[in-house]
Amino acid sequence: MSEYNVDASRKAQSAYCDEKNLPHFAPFDGVCFSCHQQIYARVEHQNPYDGRKSYTGIPTDLAASTLITGCPHCSSSFCE
Repeated sequence: MSEYNVDASRKAQSAYCDEKNLPHFAPFDGVCFSCHQQIYARVEHQNPYDGRKSYTGIPTDLAASTLITGCPHCSSSFCE
């Protein structure tokens, strides 16, 4: 399982954007402008129809290697 560390992920995304000379679209504090959830935290969801669980969030390894352009929880765009 991937590590979900808010502080490390925020720093990793900032470093990735600086290193690759990319714009930093993700909120600097990690809180989505739309749903107000922490994008770097693992959030559990339960399907109301079959009870299956799923998870959303951006783990540290992904924040360190991918340009984040939207919220993993509500799918809102950070670059529109």
